[in-house]
Amino acid sequence: MMTEKPVRHVIIAPLAQCLFHPSGKFRRGPVLPDHPYMRCLEEAVHTVADPVSLRKHVTALISCCEEAKKAWQEYLSHPGPAGDRYSIVSWIGAARSRHLHEISLQATETIRAACTEAGAKTVRFLSLEENIIVLPYRMLRPNETGPEAAQAAIETLAERIAHLQQLVKSLG
Repeated sequence: MMTEKPVRHVIIAPLAQCLFHPSGKFRRGPVLPDHPYMRCLEEAVHTVADPVSLRKHVTALISCCEEAKKAWQEYLSHPGPAGDRYSIVSWIGAARSRHLHEISLQATETIRAACTEAGAKTVRFLSLEENIIVLPYRMLRPNETGPEAAQAAIETLAERIAHLQQLVKSLG
């Protein structure tokens, strides 16, 4: 005799989280890449009591993303010698990698402060392994070069900056 297992909301719950904001209204427009920091910031925008403070934090986060984008663009302007076929750090250099890491730490602290002040419940799910700033610590994909990885990082940061700017506009 086989008993039925209860249906788990593994797929439906994240989908509902993307389609509906906390007030229960349907979201219109594109949903940003599935990134924990962006989900936390979106929740903060919809639950915030003090939009001025949150706008200040999101604006600081945009500055961090723009600074990181500029660091990647500087690498593309002056690429230097080719690195090995495995590591992006070997292509962009230790100093630039360290600078990107410092920007990432600053951005992470800004996000945590913004989400905590706004009372976002998802802030407890944020981890240090997930960065909003694109870092050079991943391995190169097969046949990928350092400049190609840098271009992908710039494009990702541009998308994140655009989304953050939309969040600022939605705060008024």
